[in-house]
Amino acid sequence: MDAPAREPVPDPRAPDGNRAGAWGDWLGEFRAIIDTGVDGIFVDHPDLGLEARGGLDER
Repeated sequence: MDAPAREPVPDPRAPDGNRAGAWGDWLGEFRAIIDTGVDGIFVDHPDLGLEARGGLDER
C-alpha cells in the first residue's frame, strides 16, 4: 500500500513559500538586526552585509 501524497511544507523564508533558492527579505532582516544598535554582525557574504549597512546615514 502506497503512502498518501502530502503537500510540501511551506518555507516561511521564501517569498512564495515554496520556491527552492528563494531568500525572502534578507535585506530587511539584516537591517532589522543592524537597527537594534549592535556593534557589528558576522556574515558569510560580506557584500550583502555592506549592502545592508549602506545608506544608514540617510535613514
